[in-house]
Amino acid sequence: NEMKSAIPEGFRMTAAALPSPDPTLADLTPNYPGSGWYVPEGAANKPAALELLRALLSKESSQNYAELSNSVTMVAGAHDDQQLSDPFTTLTEMIERSNAVEPWQVVKYPTWYPAMAEETRAALIVLLLDDLDVDGFLARCQKAADQVAGDDAIAKQTR
Repeated sequence: NEMKSAIPEGFRMTAAALPSPDPTLADLTPNYPGSGWYVPEGAANKPAALELLRALLSKESSQNYAELSNSVTMVAGAHDDQQLSDPFTTLTEMIERSNAVEPWQVVKYPTWYPAMAEETRAALIVLLLDDLDVDGFLARCQKAADQVAGDDAIAKQTR
């Protein structure tokens, strides 16, 4: 969506999911439904805020948003009959396949284990800059994970 103007005419962009470590599972596409939209209990005009959310989360609004941004929304079934770009179709298919197992939210890991997330991001940047090979990247990530696992002061989370 934000790259649309930079993509050459005729280029067929797509997306790929993280492969599952277990062949009996679906892929590891983050597939949590969510957005940062909340209505506080003490909102000044709670009925209007709830009505705004109802309008934003309608099938029609979701389809309009998808057409304008070329991005999927969190509204289940909103894009079933919608055909947009190759990446849009690929993302929709990835989400459907991943929902066969369970929703999971990758964005929790940085809040659960911030030091590990920071080291993993740093290792990824070095890998992408070609200053680290895959084995080195994996070693850095594993070391960060081992430090979290061995630190009793860090609460351990589960999916």
